[in-house]
Amino acid sequence: MNSLKLILFFALAGVWTAHAQENILYPALKETIDSLAAIDQKVQQDFINGSPENRPALEKTKDETFVRHAGVLKEILKKYGYPNFDKVGKKASANYWLCVQHCDHDLAFQKEVLKEMKREVKNKKAGASHFAYLVD
Repeated sequence: MNSLKLILFFALAGVWTAHAQENILYPALKETIDSLAAIDQKVQQDFINGSPENRPALEKTKDETFVRHAGVLKEILKKYGYPNFDKVGKKASANYWLCVQHCDHDLAFQKEVLKEMKREVKNKKAGASHFAYLVD
């Protein structure tokens, strides 16, 4: 009985470990994108939750952050192409899209991302719903 429990434990541990680890091409890029998204969401939430008297300063911080991130996002696109599921995993790929979504100040860049993203969506390596949101 104890042998069966041990076998079951190691089998489940192996399944869990395999599931928990994404096999991605660029782990450092994934970390960069996830960090950008965390900052993106922090300044967005600070703005939303801020008091009316602090809103102008919070909006300025939010907008400056989005502009600053745009430069990094452009470099990522130039160097790696669209960061698809294979390159950075599903979550980081969605996080890249999220940050690009906030680049309304640079519509030309958003269109460039859409062009690259479309190919990845067709290959099922990027989120189709994210693509649709960015088109809108």
